Amino acid sequence: MDSSYSLTPNSSIHPQSETFTNVRTAPLHKNPASVGPAAASASLITDVPTSMVATPGKMPTLHSRPSLPDSGATNSPSPSSSTPASAASTSDATSDASPAHMQALSAEEQARDAKLLERLLNSWLPASARQGQWQQTIKAWDLLTFMADDGKVEYVQALVRAGVDPRAFSSAGYNVLNYSVARNGNIAMLRELVRLGAQVNAPHWHGETPLMAAADARNVVMLREMVALGAQMEAVDEKGETVLLRAIQNNDVGVVRALVELGASLHAANAKGETALMLAAGTGRTEIVLELIGTQACKNAAPTEKEAALIAAAANGHVATVRALVKEGVSVNARGHYGKSALSHAAFNGDLAMMEALLELNADLGIVNGAGMNVLMIAAREGQTAMVLALSKRGLEVNASDLDGRTALMWSAHRGQTNTVEQLVRLGAAPDASNKNGATALMHAAAAGHLSTVRALVRLGASVDQVDCEGSAALAHAFFQGKTEVMQALWELGSQENGAYMEMINSTRAS
Repeated sequence: MDSSYSLTPNSSIHPQSETFTNVRTAPLHKNPASVGPAAASASLITDVPTSMVATPGKMPTLHSRPSLPDSGATNSPSPSSSTPASAASTSDATSDASPAHMQALSAEEQARDAKLLERLLNSWLPASARQGQWQQTIKAWDLLTFMADDGKVEYVQALVRAGVDPRAFSSAGYNVLNYSVARNGNIAMLRELVRLGAQVNAPHWHGETPLMAAADARNVVMLREMVALGAQMEAVDEKGETVLLRAIQNNDVGVVRALVELGASLHAANAKGETALMLAAGTGRTEIVLELIGTQACKNAAPTEKEAALIAAAANGHVATVRALVKEGVSVNARGHYGKSALSHAAFNGDLAMMEALLELNADLGIVNGAGMNVLMIAAREGQTAMVLALSKRGLEVNASDLDGRTALMWSAHRGQTNTVEQLVRLGAAPDASNKNGATALMHAAAAGHLSTVRALVRLGASVDQVDCEGSAALAHAFFQGKTEVMQALWELGSQENGAYMEMINSTRAS
């Protein structure tokens, strides 16, 4: 076997990383050519296979890697170092000076690196081959990541000096910071990789930055260090969520508190338009809600944002969160889009517990939405029969109408909510009440094709021959919507079309 090998970067461009780096991965290439005047030892890695084909599988799991002896060097940073980032050697990564891994090495330094790399490759690669877990060429990026994960600073430095770019991405779209360092909490390794050129804001293919990875790992110390090194808290992932919104989704109060202290924006919204407070309230994160609402930024926020948070909590059934927000001064009668209130959401969902809680908090039972619908009409439309009964017992009038004259009975008939229709009539709803166009509940049910509701209404006393403002009875409404089954049922129930469309409808019956 030829004994000359070197680590050479691959120049292919990562599709999501042009703004960060022009390299992707650094595979091991057989390369007998020398790479420098003093490279006789530094460029040669002996007896290293270039590829291993085995059974299909993923990269070896981290716990399966053989351990490596320490290099014996004494000048590397300690993983437990607590020196603040401001005192760490981070300026090399951003100054005009050449990066540390690009500076010329003496023959002695090259020989030291060659020894480290030989020890690394002879210890790690043969073991990987025996495990039989590879189906593609071994990537030098993997070596760099594994050494970073193990805290082997000297090996990381040697790999970078040999040409492994710390800005590179794996084939899965990870870089060394968001794959390993952000999660394992090695502050010293983070600082060293940034010094060597790793980019603290480079995202994963799905938009996850190293800062987000650290937040997901609940590592507050790493969070603070990354921000000190320039990590951007307002970067968003593929779902449009910042690191703060992700922490809220994870229900991690400690991380949320740290991010707020570090200056994360409370008003940045995700793709759904949810800010931090709205997301926390809508997911029932009461402790986080209290953490956020006590901040000056939240106190200075527009009332509509806090009101939207309360409505979101009510819509998702989080009673404790609603109580907490009302206690903090948010109006229980606040109205959001289309005039929807917390109580209207409770009615929509048939959430009796939320309804009781809101009324205890002095919610207005007579509140209406933008169409003039009260909460009983909303419950009736959605077929929430138990809610209809409860609201009626609370005093809401079952024959009240909205801006177009539609009653709860009409809304439930239009949606085919037969059980609710029957309950409303038992509660006193007028079967033949009409809206501004003269349409009755039976006409609504007939036009929508709800056969069982039509039969129930007629059985409960609705007139089959009552006509609207244009002189059309329920039969005509069914005819013009092509509801032939309903037409047949209405004929059977005694309907006789005597209006303007009598000849046309009767001809249909004859055919």
